[in-house]
Formats: sequence, structure tokens, C-alpha cells
Amino acid sequence: MRQVGWLGCDRGIWPTGTTTLGAMFAVLITFPTGISAAERCSISGRVIDESGVPVPSAAVSALRGAVFIDDLGRQVPVSGAVAGSGGEYCIRGLPPGKYIVRAVARTHPPSASPECDTCCGSSLTEFETTFYRASLSKEHATVVEITKGKNAAGIDIMMRRARAYCLRGEVRDGNGVLMTDVAVAVETDSWSSAVITEGGRFLLTSLPAGIYTIVVSDRPKLGRVLARRVIRVTAGTPLDLVIRVPSLSR
Repeated sequence: MRQVGWLGCDRGIWPTGTTTLGAMFAVLITFPTGISAAERCSISGRVIDESGVPVPSAAVSALRGAVFIDDLGRQVPVSGAVAGSGGEYCIRGLPPGKYIVRAVARTHPPSASPECDTCCGSSLTEFETTFYRASLSKEHATVVEITKGKNAAGIDIMMRRARAYCLRGEVRDGNGVLMTDVAVAVETDSWSSAVITEGGRFLLTSLPAGIYTIVVSDRPKLGRVLARRVIRVTAGTPLDLVIRVPSLSR
């Protein structure tokens, strides 16, 4: 059975278009409504790469403090916007306060058919999640402050590309048999995506170095998590690394 994935960025989703690896994802993000289109931007700027080229469709989020941490320890955005064709974005309706601004963008789906022979390679790169101004961690991000009557403009975020890696995996039960009736997802602290599975096997692609969580769920009882496995992807992670979850029980 082949499962087509969706890529989520906090409250929104990216349809992955997993059969076209070069396609940039369309981004649909659900943020608070009831905001007039004429209202001034609370935070605005552009998302660009290291060469100054716009990064269209980047998902830009405003994060504010530990009060917005969800039950998995992830910061939930207060509000956000999708960058336009010129990389420009406008986040509206934010109350006064201090914010961390984060940009997430992908040019390749995070999974593909495990039978794909052309989905991985040494030339594969992907954008890294970036915090204003050009930090790869929220601890080193530049805080943006909004005060009453004064908004923040020119908050430009420069995103970098990094080497991306692949990881092959499979799901087996306690007897070592491939489990074909499970759903697999990959999560980070800034996005998540369903993963294409075929016969209990999957292939994660275009993953920059970092920490990822693989979540295995029961497809007939979707939402019932059977297992979680935290993995660290680095330059030393073998392409054919197999993730086994032998302790699953139905």
C-alpha cells in the first residue's frame, strides 16, 4: 500500500507532491482570522537565500515565549504568513511584545517511494529552518519587539542550504514480520509530515543534519501511536540504515 504524505508546519499543511521532487510546495497555513486586509503589518520583511534570491512560499511564524509550548515541547506560533513570489511576508494582528521570527522552507519532499533510485545523492541540499536574522537555533535568534503604535519592518531572514541526507527504514512486529498496515510520520520541532510507506518500508529524503522523530501509528485506528523513535541524522548516517521497531503490539 502506498501512502501519499502531507507536510505540516505547526498549524498548517504542505501537500508534498511527492512524485515531483523538484517542485516547491504550495503552503496553506491556518492562522487567526478576522484581520482586516488593510491592517498594517505587525512584522514584515523578506525571506532570501545566501545569494539574496527570494525564497517564495516560505512559512514565516512569530513565536512568543514558553507559554506557547505544546505537549510535545514545540513552540506554537502566535501568527504567521507565507512569503510571496518576491520573498516578502507580512504578519498581522500581533499584540505588543517580544517575538522570535522563524522561517521554514523546503524544495524537496521529505519522503519518497523506497524503490526510488534517484531520490538520494551527494548533491542533495535543503533549506535549514532559520530564525531572524540568520540563526539556526532559537537560542541565538535576534528578538523582535513590537510596542504599541510601532511595528517591526525590515525583518529580513536569510536562509542557508545545507547538505541533505536520506534514511531507509522499515516497521516490523515482535516476530520480525514487516507491518504493512501502519502509518509513518516524521517530525521536527518546526514541521511534520506523513511518510510514504510501501509494504512496511519507507525512505526519508532531503533531511538536513539534525534530530528527527519517527512516529508509527495504527492505520485502522489512526491516531493510536504504536511507537516513537528519535534519530539523529548526520554525515555519518548510513543511507541504508534500517529502523526496526520489534516491540510493537496490536
